Order: sequence, then C-alpha cells, then structure tokens
Amino acid sequence: MTETTDRLTELRELFIAKRGYWNDSWQFILDRDPDFFEGYLHMSSHAWENGTLSPKLKEFIYIVTVASVTHIFPPGLHQHMRNAIELGATEAELLTVLQIASTVGIQTFLLGVSSIEDVRPGATRGAGNGTPVEDVLARHQALLGSAAGDVQAAAAADPSFYQRWLDLAAVPFTKSDVLAPKDAHLIAFAAYAEVTHLCAPGARQHAEAALDAGATPAELIEALELITGMSIHSVTIGLPILFEELNRER
Repeated sequence: MTETTDRLTELRELFIAKRGYWNDSWQFILDRDPDFFEGYLHMSSHAWENGTLSPKLKEFIYIVTVASVTHIFPPGLHQHMRNAIELGATEAELLTVLQIASTVGIQTFLLGVSSIEDVRPGATRGAGNGTPVEDVLARHQALLGSAAGDVQAAAAADPSFYQRWLDLAAVPFTKSDVLAPKDAHLIAFAAYAEVTHLCAPGARQHAEAALDAGATPAELIEALELITGMSIHSVTIGLPILFEELNRER
C-alpha cells in the first residue's frame, strides 16, 4: 500500500476504535479529504474518550438531535438507532426519546406570544379562556421547573392551549420507569441547544430541570460536546451531491 492508503486505513480503523461504528458516508469524506476527516474524528470522539455518560445515553442524545424537526437527518437516525439497539435500548426508550424531540414545537408559541407582547404590551392577555393561568403555571413548574417570562406570557395568552401542550409534553417526561428524569432532561437540553434549533430559553429550562434532577454541569457540557459536530451533515449530504453534479458536467 502507498503511504496515502496506509493513512486512510489507519484513520478508518481509528474512527471505528473511537466511535464504535462505520458507514459509507465517512469513507466518502475520508477518501477526498483525510485532513478534514481526521479533524472531525478527534473533535467528535472527545466526549467518548473523556465523558462519563453511558454509551446508550450518548446515542439517545444523538437520536434526539437528528430526529428533531429542525434537523431531521434520516441516515443519522438509522445509524444511531442501530447503535442504541445494539447497546440494549428498548422500543419504549427509543419511542420516549422521539417523543421528547417532538415537544420542541412549543417554542413557536412562546416566541410568537413574546414577540406580540414586545410590540403591543398586554395585547395577548386574555386571548384564550378556560383553565386559570395560576393552575397552568403550577403544572408547568411541577413538570419542568421555574416558569420564565416567555412561559408566563404564553400561559396568560391562552391557558387552555398551554395546558393541552403540557398534557402532551408530560407523557415522555413522566415515564420514569423508561427514562430517569435526569436523563430525559439531558436529552431535551440537547434538542434545544443543537445547532439547528439554538433555543436559549428551552436549553435553560431543561438545564435547570436536569440539574435539579441530579445531573452535573459536567454532564450537560458533555452533551453539548457530543452534538457540536452535528454540522458535519453539511458535508455528509453535500459532498456526494457535489460529485454527482461534477460528474453530470463531465
């Protein structure tokens, strides 16, 4: 083998040793830019080499980010579900992770109500009816912890609607026989913090809830280190398309 071939083989074997799997998308990148591949390899494996979260929980954190409506990356979802199943994940656990991913849509309502309040203070209060606001906020606090200003505004705008969202959101976060509350909030923290969502209020909410449930700051940081590399999908998707178009021109 040539020196270049030797290096490619070594990098491939090193990836498998550090990350525990391999698929063709990595080979495509490795063959065309080994320097970039090596940089990604060392960055993405940092949390695996230094962290304390279980391998299965790490895969759940990957799954919630690639399944999030703001990301939706089916190849990654297939890979990380397969990895999780090989690590012993159950159908109930994986369904619960997907359910957590599905709750991020509430940010549309929170952001929108806050935006209306910014331009017309008081305009949204009393727009809805039904359940008393105080009861809704108490339910939110019991499920997710303290209610920030955007939550208070949203609950005041339409308490009945926000109560219905809480009813939905409560399902995955109260399955303590499936996911420990600490793990559920760590997973949700990753969903709100990931590069395609970047929702600071949601990340703060679940960081606080995870810490209250026994997570450490180091575990929250580890979750962030795991998912910072999600932007690699610009290359895993884009590079094959680039060469497809170049070949079309040729």
